[in-house]
Amino acid sequence: MKLTKKLIYLTIALVALLLTACTAQISGGFPSGAVVNQDTLYISSGVAVHAVKPDGSQIWRYPEKVDTAKTFFAAPAVSNGQVIVGDYQNSVFSLDAATGVEKWSFAEAKERYIASPVVVGEKILAANADGHVYALDQGGKLLWKFATKAALWATPAFDKDHIYVPSMDHFLYSVSIADGTQTWVTDLAGPMIAAPLLKDGILYVGTLANKVSAVEASSGKELWSFVTQGNVWASPVINEGLVYVGDASSKVYAINAKDGTQTWQTDAPGPVIASPGVMTSGLAFVDETGDVFVVGFQNDRAWTDKITNGKLYSSPIVYGDKLVVPVYQGDNFLVTYDFTGRKGWTFAVPK
Repeated sequence: MKLTKKLIYLTIALVALLLTACTAQISGGFPSGAVVNQDTLYISSGVAVHAVKPDGSQIWRYPEKVDTAKTFFAAPAVSNGQVIVGDYQNSVFSLDAATGVEKWSFAEAKERYIASPVVVGEKILAANADGHVYALDQGGKLLWKFATKAALWATPAFDKDHIYVPSMDHFLYSVSIADGTQTWVTDLAGPMIAAPLLKDGILYVGTLANKVSAVEASSGKELWSFVTQGNVWASPVINEGLVYVGDASSKVYAINAKDGTQTWQTDAPGPVIASPGVMTSGLAFVDETGDVFVVGFQNDRAWTDKITNGKLYSSPIVYGDKLVVPVYQGDNFLVTYDFTGRKGWTFAVPK
């Protein structure tokens, strides 16, 4: 599938309902739609933001009734009792984490929030499709903004001093959290729509130019690159020195984190555009054709299940002893499994 066609197709999917996965930092090809915080799952469902208990029951939703002026696809961030979420118009909202009541909003961006916000210390950092990162304080006041040359669809990675901003302009930027100044910029020769993975001072990032790169966070130096067969829409994950990522050509790769050499490669049932959920026993992937499949860290296939009523564009989430799979256009918004592949509770967006 050509890149242009793929971009159009998945942009339409985003407008309808696109979700992907999350860890302490957001991972996934597009915003994950969900984040776990203190045994509560906070979900962006398109029509609303939901807080869900570990048994699949809803705690609250925002707004309480459908408001056509508000749609949410980017995963929330949770900090200091606030759920911070950007909408598919141009606003960032703060919701009370316990009740879902709106506390404040910020509406100075010119485009929609496809990327998820991140919270570093007391600052909220929100990347917008207008090409800017907006830094807000805990009350929603603008502190600074940083401009890139194209739209921002990917959630930045961060450490305590910098955010690392992947852009559709082919550049990866390092930006000071303190004042929004650029510390370095690196051309990775392809648009980026997935959050970089930051591990031990190295950024691992995939591009739509069929490449995964390792970049030194302190300098921006590209340490190695690995060529994939298809576009990389999702964030890599890492375990025991191996970087794992899927691509749009229906391949999954294990790459040596030190030198970028391939350790193994396996076929997926369909195109992989979301990051895997990392379990103790292996990696849970989903694909566009509705398959959930678990691959061991050494390429042993554990189990596979097909969700026939719905499509899977979003990364699975490890939620306690459950694997939570967001579903697009299905009867259920979430489907859960235990780690052996047995189905558990489901969550349908309340009417």
